[in-house]
Amino acid sequence: MAMLDSDTPADRNLASLQRFLYLGDDFHPYPRSVAYPFSLERTQLIKEFEEKGLESEILKEIKHAYKFGYHLGYEPLIFTLALLGHSSKIRIKEEALKVASEICTSAGMLLTFVHIYKDISKPSKGWGRAHRRFLIRWYNEKDAKDLAKEVTKVKSCHKWTHKDVLCMAHVKAKHAGNAAVLKYLVKGLEVAQKDCGSEPDAVPILDYLKGVYEVCHSTDPENVARLVEVHDLCLEHIPSKLLKSKEVSLCIIPRIPLHNLLELLPQFNKAGLLKPNSPHYRNGKNSNKILPGKPIVRQSTPELDEALQNLHLSSFKNVRHMEKHT
Repeated sequence: MAMLDSDTPADRNLASLQRFLYLGDDFHPYPRSVAYPFSLERTQLIKEFEEKGLESEILKEIKHAYKFGYHLGYEPLIFTLALLGHSSKIRIKEEALKVASEICTSAGMLLTFVHIYKDISKPSKGWGRAHRRFLIRWYNEKDAKDLAKEVTKVKSCHKWTHKDVLCMAHVKAKHAGNAAVLKYLVKGLEVAQKDCGSEPDAVPILDYLKGVYEVCHSTDPENVARLVEVHDLCLEHIPSKLLKSKEVSLCIIPRIPLHNLLELLPQFNKAGLLKPNSPHYRNGKNSNKILPGKPIVRQSTPELDEALQNLHLSSFKNVRHMEKHT
């Protein structure tokens, strides 16, 4: 994100927006949380941009922050998009919802957007046409297998379920595979199999959903491990109590992203997978050993030293001036 010299009100507002998108707060030096709800001042900041007709700048900053990872959490981005989604300008509303479609790739992000959008809409209880179109696109434009995977990974968020969204927005599927997923979410597996089982495109999707259902209701670790292998399930599909099983843990570990894997190391250690005398530990050890000796020292060069010094000095430009004298 570009460094800004906050010499003008416009620069200061843009710097505040960038800080809010990154931290969820544009005032306190050390925000407590980047989670919704945010203070009313954040709404005022967005309104100031709207009054000046700079909504496109906000959308540009949101896309930039999302693309390059300039955010500690995604809720500030979603909150800002939800505010713009309520704009009285039809073009801005449609552009905001279009960006929301690009950003809300996961079911958790979608349900978070729905929660914030409806919260901002209070006391109104209805769903606007633009918002309905956004939801219909989300459930229809995804590949049926990807949709099934997403909605079974995150079934609810902020007290919203997919069934709530589908029923209130009257989402209808355009393809047989997606229809099977929506029927499963609203009516359950048995009804989905009965109503969609005759459609060739829906058969593999129903088989996948059946596998997820069996994993959630099974108590046999070996059977769960088999289903994980057959359907290529992920961590979110596994009940936490079954992760204590060595069979399930060994099956799911290769499918866990690295940052989640590090968080689960204590749990896998309790399962006995990291003990030095464990066969799993011995088989997974890296044969390349670090030889004893002095620690590696960074080789200093004038160019590297200058680059680090410039980076250090430029970082202070992102620190908001508190107008206090020491």
